[in-house]
Amino acid sequence: MGGNVGQLIISGLAAGYGNTNWYFDDTQPLSGIFTNPPSLGALAETMVQSINPSASIIYSNTQGSSSGTAAGHITEGLNIAGFYSFGLHGYYGDTNGGYAVNGTIQFTGQSGWYVIDTDESFNGERYEESQGNFLEWFSSNAFGGTGYSNTPIGAGSNVDEPGSTSCNPPQFFGYWAAGKSLAICAWNSQIDGNAPKIQVIGDPFTKQ
Repeated sequence: MGGNVGQLIISGLAAGYGNTNWYFDDTQPLSGIFTNPPSLGALAETMVQSINPSASIIYSNTQGSSSGTAAGHITEGLNIAGFYSFGLHGYYGDTNGGYAVNGTIQFTGQSGWYVIDTDESFNGERYEESQGNFLEWFSSNAFGGTGYSNTPIGAGSNVDEPGSTSCNPPQFFGYWAAGKSLAICAWNSQIDGNAPKIQVIGDPFTKQ
């Protein structure tokens, strides 16, 4: 996948598609649930900035309470290049992790060519109903779209509890920002040898 494949690799950015904004949401419902700081979204932000100092990045990191949704989390996005959040753990109070399809998060503009990763242990399981999962991310109405207009071009997910997200967000988004193919992004973002637990969805021959 990393060889000289020429025009086999398809790039939305090279074709003039407006996938230019990065959204990293470290917002959590309760203080102390996850290691913080620096959290995974902050590390992803730093990585993307190191590759593209002029990158447009929207970052959020606030703490909520046990009785309601964490304030300040990202609910809107425009011209998405990459999206990271704690998923259900960040959108506290979101019933059954349905944030991708119930209107909690709305994308607009050219938001059909991006990669997504969330820190949810079972987001790669087809029959998982307690957290967000890849079936919802790739639904026809995902993230406020219609006819699959706002679904990602690629996603990293877990199929087993590895103790952390299997696709390391700084590496995953960093390689995407560097113009690497989805296959390279995923292969080089393994955490603690968890490759057998990684599920990558999307065309491996795509890049930003």
